[in-house]
Amino acid sequence: MVVSQTKIAESGMKSDELQADDFFSPTFSDYPDTFFYEESSDSSLESRWKILTKILETQFGKRPNLEGILFLIGIRELGILPRKFTKDEKVNLMHIAVCAVLSRSGYYRLTGQDADGWPHWEAEKPLPFLDIFYQVNFLRAHICDYFTEIYEELQ
Repeated sequence: MVVSQTKIAESGMKSDELQADDFFSPTFSDYPDTFFYEESSDSSLESRWKILTKILETQFGKRPNLEGILFLIGIRELGILPRKFTKDEKVNLMHIAVCAVLSRSGYYRLTGQDADGWPHWEAEKPLPFLDIFYQVNFLRAHICDYFTEIYEELQ
């Protein structure tokens, strides 16, 4: 997942100048909060997502959007301290995050690391075909599950 061209244009920055702070916004996503992943029970995904974004807002001082949370997960999975990343590295960090959160459901398998320590993943099964709103909620559900190991409030 990449930062939308609209966000880049609004920021007045070139896409290769964007940093982690550029992924934080006052709302928790660019998508309406009324659409949540179908398989979640009642409004449990909505409440878990709100809890997670509030925890991260408290920790970082800003409420992250979906891309910002993926960026944070990517940094965590890479296992290095945040630094200035190139545009390609940012895209790779978000890819690492998507693979890491979906690996818990068997969609990806970690195959190892390259010489620079970047993890590599292999697809294990095809992702479900979902429209954009369900894709967002599919990711949200998996992100909440990922953070359940860290924050017991999400259990």
